[in-house]
Amino acid sequence: MQNRRFIVDGMLGKTVRWLRLLGEDVTYMKDLSDKSLIEKAIKEKRILLTSDEDLFKAALSKNVEARLIEKGPIYSQIGLLAKEYGIPLEFNPKKSRCPRCNEPLRKVLKNEVEDHVPPHSYQRYTDYWVCSNKKCKKIYWRGSHWKNISETLKMCIKTVSHNNGKSESKLERGRKPRKAS
Repeated sequence: MQNRRFIVDGMLGKTVRWLRLLGEDVTYMKDLSDKSLIEKAIKEKRILLTSDEDLFKAALSKNVEARLIEKGPIYSQIGLLAKEYGIPLEFNPKKSRCPRCNEPLRKVLKNEVEDHVPPHSYQRYTDYWVCSNKKCKKIYWRGSHWKNISETLKMCIKTVSHNNGKSESKLERGRKPRKAS
């Protein structure tokens, strides 16, 4: 079982959704100050992901494990994070989390969602998952968007394997910067 948990700054919302889809526990509070993000990372023992160099450096100064993610295609960002943390680049509904609220998804019977999904989707698809958060209750199914998800995951795999971890985006590890001599 994985022990890693992430906290992500407000500039990486798309990254958050993808990590949650891949089953990662990701806290995302886009309105938190840098100081509050760092405090929460320390308190909850989370790895801070950011594209803000100042936040990255501030986290390192507080001994928070952090990763600086440069802007770039989502498949490069996710591919590099997958390589760094051993995140499987596959959708596993038993491990996936709600991209909206981070709670686990649970499989439901088709008839449980009949009144909650578009009729054409209900007729066409058989597998459904619901967010386990009673306030969210978002329903998911392998609809027409599934092809896009699969293609993006293939690009993640191809980018990492083709470039041996070097892609269009850069992932800088969280180490304390060296002092100038």
